[in-house]
Amino acid sequence: MRVELLFLFLTFTIIINLPLIIFAQIPDSISNRPPQLLTTPLIQSSPDLLKKGLFGNCTVQATIDSTGHVNYCNITSSRNASFDSLVKTSVLAAIFSPAIENGEPVTSDVEFEVHMPLDTLLSQLFRLSPILHGSIIDTVLNKPIPHARVLLHYSDTTYDTSITTGFNHYLSLIGRNEKQRISRNLLITTSDSSGYFAFRLLPAGKFTVSVQSEGYELCQYSGNIQPDKPLLSTYVLSQLESAFEDSVNEIKIYGKKPLSPQNIDIDEVEKHIGISPYLSNIIQSQSNIRRVPEGPSMMLVRSGCPYDNQYIIAGVSMLSPFHFGSYPYADIDGIMISTLPGVKVIVDDIGGKRIDVSGSIIEATPGKIKYDNGIENRGLYIKGDVGWQGIDLLTAYTSKKKSSDYLQAGYSFCNNYSLKFNTYRNTSIARGNWGIGIPLTYGNATLTGSKTLGPFQCTMFGWFAWDKYNTAKSFSIEPKLQTREQIKKDRGAPGDITFLPWGMGSIRLSGNRSNRSITIGGSHQYFGTGKQHVNSILTLHSFINTGELTADFDTIISRPFTGKLSTRISYNEWNGELTRQSIDTSQEHLQRHDNETGFHLNGSLSKKTGRITSKADLLCSIIHYNDSTQLTGDAGISVVYGTDNIHTGLYIGRVTSRPDIRGLPDSLFRMQLNRTYITSFPFTLGLSNIPKLSFEPYLRYSTSTPQLDPISGVWNPDETTPVFAY
Repeated sequence: MRVELLFLFLTFTIIINLPLIIFAQIPDSISNRPPQLLTTPLIQSSPDLLKKGLFGNCTVQATIDSTGHVNYCNITSSRNASFDSLVKTSVLAAIFSPAIENGEPVTSDVEFEVHMPLDTLLSQLFRLSPILHGSIIDTVLNKPIPHARVLLHYSDTTYDTSITTGFNHYLSLIGRNEKQRISRNLLITTSDSSGYFAFRLLPAGKFTVSVQSEGYELCQYSGNIQPDKPLLSTYVLSQLESAFEDSVNEIKIYGKKPLSPQNIDIDEVEKHIGISPYLSNIIQSQSNIRRVPEGPSMMLVRSGCPYDNQYIIAGVSMLSPFHFGSYPYADIDGIMISTLPGVKVIVDDIGGKRIDVSGSIIEATPGKIKYDNGIENRGLYIKGDVGWQGIDLLTAYTSKKKSSDYLQAGYSFCNNYSLKFNTYRNTSIARGNWGIGIPLTYGNATLTGSKTLGPFQCTMFGWFAWDKYNTAKSFSIEPKLQTREQIKKDRGAPGDITFLPWGMGSIRLSGNRSNRSITIGGSHQYFGTGKQHVNSILTLHSFINTGELTADFDTIISRPFTGKLSTRISYNEWNGELTRQSIDTSQEHLQRHDNETGFHLNGSLSKKTGRITSKADLLCSIIHYNDSTQLTGDAGISVVYGTDNIHTGLYIGRVTSRPDIRGLPDSLFRMQLNRTYITSFPFTLGLSNIPKLSFEPYLRYSTSTPQLDPISGVWNPDETTPVFAY
């Protein structure tokens, strides 16, 4: 008997390991009763639901026969085909008690909704037992260490084949819990008051754990998570030596692998070179990076040019972020490591990354600071140092409701930076005064913040810096030699003081569940040099303005290769003056004002097979000048083999460079191209019982070698316009 008028609206609420509850509009009675679900739960809960993206809401129309079996099932799409298919399969296999009409079982048509929201699914799954858990203890006192940060990074993102929605996307889902957060593909948790930590819902694969706590050395451990095999670990931390007890260094750098040459562990470097507040000292401690003796702002990377390097700060390109960067022996790093949670230096696989950069790319991303040990990373935080020579202040506020929302402001100022040299005995310093002048004071003001806007995260960074010069100098051939007392006397002379501002700013909008982002920003910088050449003095002042819009689409294909794509629109403007004063006091002036707009397309293909990772980087750049357009392209190929103890690879690439805009080139000279071909074969061996051994043969060939002196020569003076450039 079939009853067509019996039409029930049912709502199925799925709760982990609890029976489903059916709500009916028709009152229950002995002779009339709606169908009841006997198969509980309807859908067996497990982390596989999260790995496959099986969650959502859908409407089900079903026909249940008089025996309680489902003869027909139709799903109203929830825009998640996989979830719809799972619900349909589960409903067709489910057993119901049949509907009762006048005391007899009958066939019935029903309609109900199945709700499985993501937040509810995560809340229930986080009640499962942890996959990786344990304790953190002091190696000397054998006591638990509370509030220690534990960071977990996967070195193999393809091992767990049950993840079908993307490995990084899955990490972003399990990193939504308050006790298990995610930052740049790193899962982070904190030990409780008893030193206990736990990670839940972890995918299978090889991982590296880094543990840090104030007053202790950084520890790193490697492991392998197998499906359905929880790991119980005890991590032991050693206290820092007394020489480091009074220093506060919040910076921990975690790379893809401990032996990766691209990521610098600042703590490890400082054990050899000493504690340093400057990022340049950390970077230039690497064997493949050297500095020009006149100052740290000029880096030589494998016999290259000191002007062929580039900083990327908060997604914005800067040529040389140093105070007094053009003054010999006086430049000082504008990037302090106390404001950086991460830094990455690209030297080997630099081919196909950026135009005009054949030396190194330094990616520095300011972010959220860590409060002092014992202070919760929420609320208002103020820290500072005030002395006779300067001020350093830092203020931070972190939302008590959402730790990812924060605002930080920093200010530093030095009011006495006169060179402590007798310029009469140091003629190279005196001749530097022919540039802009004598450096006096400098300062920085920074503003960093992040705010959650629905499914997006908005991050901003602003950096305003300034330098103060005493411009009193002689333009005669004989340098004006001054003692420090004379410099102090001239410090406040009217008309002799010049302030030069510089800095940058950017805003980044990214998704909470992906690595895709849009960044817009710009920078302003200045450069000045002064040199004596035989019977003439040359001074160069140039001012640089840049603007950038970057769209990172992250992974666009995942099989058979992992493909990534990003685009960048850049605008460069340069203007300034080159002055030549001869022995007869005659002067020649050359003024230049020019600009260019570029569109850059970056793509990469990578494939991991066992312990071997292959990657190809491609770059296409279209540059538009005032009256012409230029198309260039570069590529880089790398094959890397890595284990816990050995890291080696082969890198081959080409980089296209042009005359540096700091040298005020015109459009014709700017369009001249220098091709640099780079091949390197790094090898690193690290065993627990022997010191780490590293060596790296490399080959570098350039079709035109830039001169180190931007004034005295150019790449090929016989075939270029008479404009001095790097």
